[in-house]
Amino acid sequence: FAFGYLGVAPVGVFFIPRELGILFPVLNLFVGAGALGLWMLPGAIGPDVLEWEALHHGERHEGGFYGIWMLIQKTGGGIALFAMGFLLELIGFVPDVEPTAETIRGLRWLYAGTPFVVTAIAVVVISRYPLTREVYADVRRQLEERRGGRDAP
Repeated sequence: FAFGYLGVAPVGVFFIPRELGILFPVLNLFVGAGALGLWMLPGAIGPDVLEWEALHHGERHEGGFYGIWMLIQKTGGGIALFAMGFLLELIGFVPDVEPTAETIRGLRWLYAGTPFVVTAIAVVVISRYPLTREVYADVRRQLEERRGGRDAP
């Protein structure tokens, strides 16, 4: 839901006339709510993945999993910031200069089109995520049986 919501919410930018630009911060409140869901998602599914790993491989690798998660997050952010400079130049954005209609249209596409495409791909990928509630409950049951009812991993 968070991926889908974050992909659709920014599309509202296409419906805000330039004269009503004051509505943009309101739109950003809704976009921010979707972003919050995405920031929470990895932390929510991370423990599930670690439990699955423990069941299937007999070991836990929290440090490795979270290290990779942070590496991917920081690398993705760096690539996005690097690409943004090129994309802004491509649409004709010049700082401190009144933007043309084409530049404004390009900004709208960068703001809404990019998240829409990326989150559409993410929805397809995450819809194939195999750890459903039922699967996770079975993983927990098997781990409990393996531990003989002890609480420690």
